[in-house]
Amino acid sequence: MGEFTSDMARHFAESLATNAGLTLHIAVEGDNAHHEVEALFKALARALDDATRIDDRRGDTPSTKGEL
Repeated sequence: MGEFTSDMARHFAESLATNAGLTLHIAVEGDNAHHEVEALFKALARALDDATRIDDRRGDTPSTKGEL
């Protein structure tokens, strides 16, 4: 990961959540920090993609309001 340490991944996630006003729950387990950080970023990217995708059927972003 070069200069990017696994500690920086935590800092990145906390800064992203704070500055974007997001609630994130991230838990990663494993023996290889590189793979843990890779999994974290892939999961985060997929979650953000789903959360910001426009639903053509409704014309707005998805919401769980009234469905939970």
